Amino acid sequence: MQFSEETSYVLRRAGWTENYRGDIEKYRQIYKNENTLMPPKVGEFLERFGGLKVESKHHRSRFLIDPGRLPGFFSRGMQRMSRIVGKPLYPIGGGGGDVGYYMDEGGNVYEDMLEPEIYHIGNTGEEAIEALFTDQPYLATISDPMFTE
Repeated sequence: MQFSEETSYVLRRAGWTENYRGDIEKYRQIYKNENTLMPPKVGEFLERFGGLKVESKHHRSRFLIDPGRLPGFFSRGMQRMSRIVGKPLYPIGGGGGDVGYYMDEGGNVYEDMLEPEIYHIGNTGEEAIEALFTDQPYLATISDPMFTE
């Protein structure tokens, strides 16, 4: 995927290049410590972007691509998100406060702000990064059935 000029700029400021490789073994160990297998798409994304601390002027676009960013929320967040979305989700990083980012086995990315809704923000990790930096609308809002009557 070709990133927009704005997204390319913020990624480069964070140290990313086309040849960038995150410490995938570090992330595999985090998953192993949580007794969770890392799906291939999650591993590919973390290898390509893992470890980047990315910031932009937009309110939604400050995050660290690191599943270890969610200690204590790893299992609980995975369970909650997976229940709401209806399929297994895996942590890939977090933003300011309690914002968590999760990926499914197909590569779709979801944003959790500990609200009754979960936001589908990209069909791939790259689409999600682009959406966060260009303030694109969510692809979908998924409501937690426990909060809807």
